[in-house]
Amino acid sequence: MAASDKIDSRLKNVYDNPGDKQALFDDWAATYDQDLVDDLGYVADAEACRLFMSLVTDRQARILDAGCGTGLVGQRLKQAGYTNIHGNDYSEKMLDQARATDAYQSLEQHDLTLPVVSDRPFDAAISVGVFAFSVPSAEHLVNITRSLKPGGIAIVTVNGKAWKDRWSPANA
Repeated sequence: MAASDKIDSRLKNVYDNPGDKQALFDDWAATYDQDLVDDLGYVADAEACRLFMSLVTDRQARILDAGCGTGLVGQRLKQAGYTNIHGNDYSEKMLDQARATDAYQSLEQHDLTLPVVSDRPFDAAISVGVFAFSVPSAEHLVNITRSLKPGGIAIVTVNGKAWKDRWSPANA
């Protein structure tokens, strides 16, 4: 199998599989970072964190990493001096990987199609790589923004192809 076939099959499995997303990401957790960052040259986490850090300068801000996965974003924020990072993800195996980073004050399993429940609002939120071809989708963004205090900042990436194919005004 050519490397490009392997890459295509990994992403195709995520984008096109309407089945059990928790199982899909549980199965991918152990090689996720290597597959995305090393093999595919993934930079969404770096770009989103760069923007986040320019807007959220308080290193003690209470931050939600929504759909934290293996903790790529949490690690970047911790390395930049942020100390109050809380993450959630749908996959327990991804959360196991995130726990190993020691970047988070708390981690919990959560389905972002549902409201985020917290003892108090967050100052800021970041969500990278969560919104793509299936659930959660654009209408679930409110579950992140409602978790913020008034005036809180949210940085959310949306898969470009998914946006064009599913949510762009041209498809309305």
